[in-house]
This record gives sequence, structure tokens and C-alpha cells, in this order.
Amino acid sequence: MRVSESKLVPVLAASVIGCVVTLLPGSSPGQDPPGSADNSAPGNRSGVLPLDSEGNYLRFSHQAGRGLGFRDASTAVGGFLPLAQREMGLGFLDAQLLVTNHGRLGMNAGLGYRWLTVDESRLWDASLWFDLEDTEQRTLHQLGASVSTIGTLESRVNFYAPLDRDAHMDAVLTETTFQGNDLWVERTIWRTTPMLGVEAEVGGAAPGLDNALFGYLGAYSFDTDAGISANGFMARLEIEPVPSLLAFARLRSDSVFGTTVMLGGSVFFPAPAGSRRRPELRTRMFHPVRRNHRISRYSSMEREHWAAVNAETGQPYRVVHVDSQTQDAPVGTFEQPLASLDEAVGSDANLIFVRAGSLFENLSLSLQDGQALLGEGEFHWIDDLTAGPVLLPQRNLNAELPVLSGSAILLANGNEIAGWKILDSAADAIYGNDIQDFQIHHNLIDGSGESAIRLEGARGNGLIAENVISHSGVTLQDAPAVLIATANDDHLNVQFQANLVEFNNQRQLADLSEGSHVLGHTVQLSARDESNLVVEIQENVLAENSVPHAGVALENQTGVDVTIAAGNAIQIDADDTAVITGQVTENTLLDNGRFSGVANNAGQLTLLGGNGLVVDGQGQSRIELVVDENAFSGNGFLQDVSDSGQGLQWLAGSAVVLRSATDSAAVFDIALRDNTIRNNGFIKNLEGVEGSAGYGLLVEAGSSGLDVLRMFNNEFDLNGDVVDGIQRVVGVDVLMKTLADTSQLRLEIAGNTARIYRLDNTSGGVFEAFDGETLEAIDLLEVASRNSGVFDNYLDGAMPDFLLTDVNDTSPQFGLEVSPRDYLGGVSAWYFGHSTCGYCRSQFVVLTEMQGQLDEEYPELAIDIIGMNEAGYAEDNAEMTAAGDLPWLQDVDQDNNGLSDVWRERWNITWRDVLILDSRNAPVGVFSLSSHNLNSSAAYSTLLDMLLDAADLNVIP
Repeated sequence: MRVSESKLVPVLAASVIGCVVTLLPGSSPGQDPPGSADNSAPGNRSGVLPLDSEGNYLRFSHQAGRGLGFRDASTAVGGFLPLAQREMGLGFLDAQLLVTNHGRLGMNAGLGYRWLTVDESRLWDASLWFDLEDTEQRTLHQLGASVSTIGTLESRVNFYAPLDRDAHMDAVLTETTFQGNDLWVERTIWRTTPMLGVEAEVGGAAPGLDNALFGYLGAYSFDTDAGISANGFMARLEIEPVPSLLAFARLRSDSVFGTTVMLGGSVFFPAPAGSRRRPELRTRMFHPVRRNHRISRYSSMEREHWAAVNAETGQPYRVVHVDSQTQDAPVGTFEQPLASLDEAVGSDANLIFVRAGSLFENLSLSLQDGQALLGEGEFHWIDDLTAGPVLLPQRNLNAELPVLSGSAILLANGNEIAGWKILDSAADAIYGNDIQDFQIHHNLIDGSGESAIRLEGARGNGLIAENVISHSGVTLQDAPAVLIATANDDHLNVQFQANLVEFNNQRQLADLSEGSHVLGHTVQLSARDESNLVVEIQENVLAENSVPHAGVALENQTGVDVTIAAGNAIQIDADDTAVITGQVTENTLLDNGRFSGVANNAGQLTLLGGNGLVVDGQGQSRIELVVDENAFSGNGFLQDVSDSGQGLQWLAGSAVVLRSATDSAAVFDIALRDNTIRNNGFIKNLEGVEGSAGYGLLVEAGSSGLDVLRMFNNEFDLNGDVVDGIQRVVGVDVLMKTLADTSQLRLEIAGNTARIYRLDNTSGGVFEAFDGETLEAIDLLEVASRNSGVFDNYLDGAMPDFLLTDVNDTSPQFGLEVSPRDYLGGVSAWYFGHSTCGYCRSQFVVLTEMQGQLDEEYPELAIDIIGMNEAGYAEDNAEMTAAGDLPWLQDVDQDNNGLSDVWRERWNITWRDVLILDSRNAPVGVFSLSSHNLNSSAAYSTLLDMLLDAADLNVIP
């Protein structure tokens, strides 16, 4: 809506009258204003300072008080820049940047022109403006125009035209209240609308005060498109005590904003020569334009309320209130709550709101479709048809949650359970079968006899979030703490998010009878038949689950075998033609499935450690997961276990296990990214036992399908180590193996850090390696170069890898760990001698000379000679290394079995041999220095030719 003519006429009329009045006194040509001094300057016919004697300046301003639609103060820095100066006229730029006391920014920029009449008795001014101001919700833009005339009296008119005049919602406050069995929603809305307006004023200097005080009277009219009009009068005073200082006070009064007062001032630097304290009208050409630099707006507030309506069903919410401690005649309203939870569940309520501090015992609650069972003390949201999600009112937000003790909840379709303590259930605490849609969040579930949550045949959408789940599996040892299963052709999207799951399936070993005992998994997600399961497992902490109690002596006097298998922290499995997809991200899995402090005093005992994450495919199923940014630590380890009985065997668990079953067509496609996997599957201080350590990652590809592992930027360390006192045998961080000759495993791995990777295809299966970006096939040596650590058991004939320290202090690699993989792409010759052997030392001297010849004559062939000393012969290393600067590696007997690890176990070499490896670390020749003395030119030439021939064959296909 534009400013109406009826409102604009009086304002414009006042402006015109003011302009006419200002033209009357002192307006005749050549007449100087009364009291003017004669300040004639040579060459200046007007008798005042020439125009170019003035200049630009900076301006610092501040104003505070109430304006038209704003209350916050503002501070500005700006300036005045003369443009296109002429004898009687001046173009100018007047601009400033401002900031409010709430930190909101704004700016004003105006281009204008001023000119003097021929007799210099009156100054005219016209300018166009652009204003910008940032509010909390949006940025306002405005165009403006200003026209003024100055003589003995002044008058001016300012126009303001916002570019966007639509009302904008600044804030919405939605509150809810309970009344009877209803839920009422009250919404308050604040809106802001920029205003189109015009203002005009007339005034001048107060007589007798030497132009130090100016006064103005005027009128204004501002409108919104919604028909809100602010019409009123205004008055303004300006004080200019010195040329560099200007202060003002403005008063406005209208029926919309009431009476408002604004105070402000400006400091000029340098002080303008054109001060109004001087009588010359010409000097006024350099003063800033008088206008409102803030954008005027109208703020409104609206309130409305209604009974909440379920957005899904379109029906009003019916709330039944329950308080086990109620003393009034119960009717189920907010004012008179029921005492019986059974009665509330059996009612027609879709919201059951239970007061904090309530206690219910030994109940079996069967919820109806669409019911929400909510306990006071947590935040609860419902979805209103009009307002969207709204927060339910709470009397006691941090009060004690209501308690269900010794009870169970049977879910129907579309149920929500939140804000409860569910304690000591005899069987499953929450159970559902063949259900659709569920929400279970913000509960504490403790001490369940079987599972804390068991949902079978679930479909639709499910949420399990921000629960604390502990001490479940009290009476049923193999019950998962949480089980979610799909079947048939159902589809389920489930979020398992931000839960703390700890101390579940903890058993006293002395309580176990003979036979096999399997402790339940912590979280198990399963898909069968033709179902489809989409999982999002995020930001959970799973700690010390499926852990037999420490410090317990197991008395198996029968002599019959007892097997104890710890469960897995997260078990994801599929069978038949089911499909599982999704992600496992940002979880912490700590100390799950471990055994500690166990003593076997009689009988036979087998301990099987649990795993952190297990992905298991059967049948013709398919599992596709992204596993990223998780932390795995302390899972599946065995510590302080002893045996004084008839035997104890063990198998430690692993952090991550990826498996497809043999004799199946199941496939997995797993992306493992940015995980930290440390201290899993290790063995420490075990006496009288035998078994195997675990791994950081165990991949077992057994199916006839194509399994895919994409592994990027993971950190593995200290997994599968065997520790006895201060002795440590380094374990394998990553083991990838095929289980059958029909198995296929495709690898895309780069940027990972581990100590040892082991690849095993003794089954005859196939490994394939691909570049993750180009999807081009690469060889496994290229894979090794893209990751940090030792790659062991190559499939193309390479010698097993190792890391040994160079002890030759004259070698360039002195003090570093050296691996055969350091020489991939070139030829390496490995000399095996004893430092205690004088002949060996003499051969080391000649080999050093041969290395020098190779470096000088054949530098492009990359041929390197390395020496290695057998474990137990280190006492004369100083004499050996004094003979040359080749790397001299000291082998070790880390497992204390009396055999040198590389010499006798990994490579099984012969003393004084030189073993030649090609670019793939595969052996291509052996030269015995026991049979050939390199001090013989013939022997020297033979070995040199063998090295050069190996280099000629050194082409990677």
C-alpha cells in the first residue's frame, strides 16, 4: 500500500509553505543577511571564501533512544567527499557505516548536488540514497531522496522507500499446556514490516546565539502494506558549540509509536571550515545531509491457540495423566490423574503422561496402536498438525523418572516409550513382534532377565536413542541386550543412536554348568528371508559387555569339556536373500567380550573371546555398510588366565570381523574409513594354555560371490600381541583371507597405518586390488606402497616381510627399521653372515666395494646390498660394521624359541648365502659365499652379473 494522498497532502503542504517562508527574508538579489560581515576576498565577487577552500572530512556519530520501530543505539563512522566542484555548485558523496549495540551492521550512501542562487542568498540541495540495515532475521534495503533549501530559514523533505515491504516473521514462541484430557498449543508470532514514508521540517537558527542553536518543526507519515499508518509531528534541536562538534535531540509523536525521543551527536575530523558558526551561506555546502539513517519499521505481535491435533492421524490428541501417588478421585485428567497405569493403557488415549516419581510394580503392559507412554522428567515432543513439533509441558523437568519394576512392555504399532526407568524385568523389558514403527528413547533399562529390547519381525521406521541399557541377560545367558530382526519381505529403517550400553551379559563362571555356554551379543541386527534392513548405528558407547566376571575360579570336576564363548558388541547378520545397508559411525567399543582373571582348577576349559563389530553374510544375502570414525579398544582380549586342570584352550576375539560363509553366495561390500583400532585381541600373562591371538581386522571371504573391502585412512596398532611380563610378540593387525577356492576378495585400500598386514589365500581363492579413484587394477606391491606397515605373505612369491634395525653406525640408515618392502621396484641382495666370523667380515668388505661400483656405473638400476646377522651373534657387530657402510641388520629371537626369527623361521636361509630378490621381493637367485670367495675375480664377476641380470628382468607387468 502506498502512502495515501490524504495523509501526504498536509506533509507536503507544510514543506511547500516552509520553503516559501524561507524565501521571503533576505531573498532579494545582492542583499546580505542582517548582521553579515564583509569578508571580501580578492577575486571573489561574492565577498566570501572561495568554494575550493573547503575539503572532505571524517565523521564519527552516535545516537541513542527510540526511533520508528527500533530502540537500539547505533554508532557510525562516515565522511563527506566533495565531487565536481564549481564556483556556484558542488557534487558530493555522503556515506557512513554503522553498527548497533546488538552488533548489527548497516550503511548509508548518498549522491547529491548543492548549488547557490546567483545572489548567494539561498542554498539548494538534492540527493539520492541507498540504505541497508541488518536485523536479526533479515537484511533491509531502502531507497531514499532528500530535497532541502537553506537561507535565513531552512526547510527539507525526505522520502523513504523500502525495496521489500513484506511482513517478515522475526520470532515464534510456541507453548503448550495441559487442560483436562486435551493438549493446548499457544503460539505468539512477532513480525516486522519496513515502512514507506515521507517527512518534512522547517526551522532555522535561534536569534542572538551566534548560530550555535537551531530548531525545527515538522510532520511525517509512514505506512505499511497492511494499512498501519504512523502520522505525527516532530521537533528537532541542533547544537553546534564548536565547528568540530554537533549534537541533536529529536522528538516524534504519533498514534502508532507514541512519543519517542532520540539523542545523538557527531564529531568531525578535521573540523569543517564550513561551520554554521560563520555567517557565509557558501560554507554550508559541506555539511552532512539531515535525514533519518535508520530504516523505519513496524513490529507486531499475534497470539493464537488451539487444541493439538496429531499430524499423522488428523485427530486431536487425547492425553490421560497418571500419578501412582494420586489421592484424588482419579479420572485421568491433568487436574485429576489416574493412579492405575493399566487403566490408562486400556483407555482411548494416544498420549499417556506419567508423573515423575511414580512407581509401578509387576505389570505386563500391552500398548495399543499409536500410544505413546511418556514419563515426566525428560523433554517430549509431539507433532502437531498446525505448529509441527511442539514440546510438551513439564512440571518437573529434572525430577526422578517414573519407575516400572519387575514389569514388561509389549509393543503394538506406532508406539513411543520415553522417560522411564524399567528395572529388573523377569524376561524381556520391551518386546515387540510383527510391529510397524517404534520409538524407544531417553530410558534407563537395567537388570532385565533376558533382553532389554527385543523386536522381532519389525518394519517401517524405528528409533532407539539416548537410552542407558545395562545388566541385561540375568537369567538367559545368550539373550542379546538389544535385538532387532526383520523377516519376510518387510523393510525397516532403524536408527540406534547415542545410547550407553554397558555391563550386559556379565556372568559368574562358577555358575556355568558343563557343556557350551554362549553369552549374548550386545546389539544384534538381523535380516532374513527377502527383507531389507537399513541401519544407522551412530555415537553409541558399548563398554564391558559379554564379559565374564574376573577373579573367579572355575571348578569343572566332571572332566567334561566346558566352552565359554563371549558375545560380540555389534552383530550384523543377514541370511537368505535379505539385504542390509547403512552406516556404523562415531561409536566407541571398549573392553567387550574379554576374559580376565580366570583360573581353571579342574576339568577342561575353552575360552572364546568376543569381537567388537561382526558382519556376517549367509545364503544369498548382501550387506553394504560404511564403517567410519569409530574407536575400537580392548575388545576380545584374554588376560591373567591360568590352568591347573586338565587343559585350557583359547581364541581371542578381534576388533572388526567381516565374513561371508563358505558354500554360500552371500557378499559384503564394506567401506572402512578413519577408524582407530588399538589394543584388541591381545593375550597377556596366560599360563599353561594354548590358542591364538586376535586381530584388529579379520576378513574371511568364503562365498562364491565377490566380496569388496574399501579401507582408507584407518589406524591399527597393538592388536593381537602376545605379552608375557615385559616380553611382547608383535601380533597381526590385519588378516585378510579367502576360505575356499571359489572365494573372491576385491581390495581398495590406501592411507592405512598398521604394523603387519597378512594376506592368506592358501585356500586357492582370488585377491584383486583396485585403485579406489580410477578403478583400475593394481598389483599388491602397489597396494603396499599406499599404506604404512609391513605386508606379509604376498601372493606372487614374495618373501615374507619383517622389520629389523640397522646397527651399522656408518650406514645412511643407521638406527632405522629396515624392511624388504623398502626395496620394492629394485633389486636387493641379502647377505647372511655372522659378525663373529672373520671370513664373513672379509666378504662384507668386498660387498661394500661392489655396492660402490654399482652406484657409480649403474645408478639407474637401483641395486642394493644389505647384510644381516643371526640372532645370538651380535657381540662382534662393531668389527663387522667397521668393515663397510652397507646396512647391517640384527635379527632377533622375539618368541624365545632358540631360532632366529628371519634367518631360521621366516626365510629359512643358509649361512653365508647372498639371496637376490627382484622388484617384487621374489627370490631370483642364491650365491653361496661358503663356496665362492669374492676376493676371487671370477666369483666377484659372477655375483655382479647375477645382480645385473636380475635388474634386466626387473619389469613389473
